Amino acid sequence: PQWVTRIKVETSVDGSSWDIVLNDVPSNTDTTTQVTNEFSQLVNARYVRITVLEYFGHPSMRAAVIGYP
Repeated sequence: PQWVTRIKVETSVDGSSWDIVLNDVPSNTDTTTQVTNEFSQLVNARYVRITVLEYFGHPSMRAAVIGYP
């Protein structure tokens, strides 16, 4: 079994300057539970970067970003 336990999420409008939106937040605790992490406010971004900070076994995860027009 493998899963990611902690992540950091950053956003950018140009790909060179990044803002931390979520820092060191908990993620999964097992292989089957779905986890949702929401931003505290709306973010205008072209890029989203998710960095794995801690994991169990191997760092593997699926991610989805839901945007509003």
